Amino acid sequence: MKGKTTDIDGREIVEGDTVRVLTIDPDIIGKLNDEEREDVESMLGETFEVEEIDKHGCAWVTKWWDRGN
Repeated sequence: MKGKTTDIDGREIVEGDTVRVLTIDPDIIGKLNDEEREDVESMLGETFEVEEIDKHGCAWVTKWWDRGN
């Protein structure tokens, strides 16, 4: 069974849906080094496909960065 959660407006979100990242938990941001923080914060405002919804109702998305070699 696919996981599900709701967005900030209370609409149901399931795996495979497209979502826009509006916030990132400050506790997560605070544990990152400067480069990682910059990368993660670059996700704000972008849209992604929900790959997984964990047992806590958190939607997981992925972004890749091209750093060359």
